[in-house]
Amino acid sequence: MKEGDVLLFGDECGIQAVPSRIKMWALKGQTPTIPSQGGREKINVIGAVEPRTGVVTSMFIPVLTAVVFLAFLKYVIRTHAHARKIYLVVDNAKSHHAKLLKPFLKLVAWKLELIFLPPYSPELNPAEDLWKFLREKCTHNTYYEHFKDKVAVVREFLVKCKNPSDEVRSRCHYK
Repeated sequence: MKEGDVLLFGDECGIQAVPSRIKMWALKGQTPTIPSQGGREKINVIGAVEPRTGVVTSMFIPVLTAVVFLAFLKYVIRTHAHARKIYLVVDNAKSHHAKLLKPFLKLVAWKLELIFLPPYSPELNPAEDLWKFLREKCTHNTYYEHFKDKVAVVREFLVKCKNPSDEVRSRCHYK
């Protein structure tokens, strides 16, 4: 990497209507419960974190497809227009290798390069730590009367992450 380059780690995350329960405090002998409206509502988020600064670039998506990933790549380029070159590290999702992307990636090779993680290695991707942080702050052990309320909290969290954040940096293990 050279001066002015940006290194990003990308990944996708699903947010479901059903609350997620993790270890929590409760009185001895009483199992903690979280009320739930149930339902199958779900929304996905695609994002890229820059561990050096803690800046997150993200967007809500219906489902990850090659077309959606292409739109995200264009968004990343616009968002990081100041960068000399953008290196985006991603996993091996089918949509990341789609033939549809090849002409675009060739056209913008001077500005954007995809780097693929080894198969089955989420521990190497700081974006996974971002999603863990998001769930801790927004979804775990939390009841929302309506799914749209949960989405609004997630959106607010991601908006805050557009600015440099020491906490995101720390969570992504950048020192």
